[in-house]
Amino acid sequence: MQELVSPKQVARAIGASESSLKRWCDNGLLPTTRTAGGHRRIALNGVLKFIRDNGHQLVDPEVIGLPSAVGTGERTITRARETLLEAFTQGSESMALRCLLDLYIGGTEVTQIFDDVIAPAMADVGKKWAGGQMEIYEERRAVEFMTTTLMEIGRLLPAPGVDDGTAPVAMGGTLSGDPYSLGARMAVLTVRDAGVQSVFLGCGLPFETYHRAVELERPSLLWISVGAIEKPPEFISEANRLAARCKANDTLLAMGGRALGREVAGKLQSTAVCESMAELSRHVRSRLGD
Repeated sequence: MQELVSPKQVARAIGASESSLKRWCDNGLLPTTRTAGGHRRIALNGVLKFIRDNGHQLVDPEVIGLPSAVGTGERTITRARETLLEAFTQGSESMALRCLLDLYIGGTEVTQIFDDVIAPAMADVGKKWAGGQMEIYEERRAVEFMTTTLMEIGRLLPAPGVDDGTAPVAMGGTLSGDPYSLGARMAVLTVRDAGVQSVFLGCGLPFETYHRAVELERPSLLWISVGAIEKPPEFISEANRLAARCKANDTLLAMGGRALGREVAGKLQSTAVCESMAELSRHVRSRLGD
């Protein structure tokens, strides 16, 4: 269900007059619904898109349910990455959330946030943990921070149109033996940001259930995030068998993740191998976009 706010709330949030908000609504600049009593209501994700597209500033984000001070921080990729690592070190979930929301509200593409901020920051966390500079609990806490933050970003993304029976649908998750969930969660939002309905099937699923999903659900796209591979030869064999199933059902199979090195990726057949979320987005828009 979409979160709805009133023109008065949005006006306060961006420091504009309520009459201006109503005029923008009536001119179609903000997607508006009406209550049973005839009052205008605006979807929160529509408000954020309007702010991003038109360069408005947030002066009172809390009035529309966003954390305080969002929209006032630095909006550079390099600084955001430093701030995110600082948030992990200090154990500040609110700092991590504000950092990424500042980028999003400032107009940074979702895929760039994922590829150039979250991915390298989490890689740094992994290196610090492996080198004894970070405790296990700190690494786990950073993952939880990112899980919560990605859920918040998802709440603010424009939702693709309601399925009318013909709209493309994508679905995906991770495989058995893969403990890494962040890549899968970023993939969900990447597909959604590309304008396609995205269904998260979950983590730790066996190959066989993906076969059943393709047969029964007939998705236009099946994506799998590969964070770990226990037995590469077995993985390659099973992945190619699934690719054949997808091809027979006119489903695009896309795979990507930290464990897909060149040697493994080079042996995958009929599979779109994505080295970044930006690449996944390009595949989605090319295959399933308007």
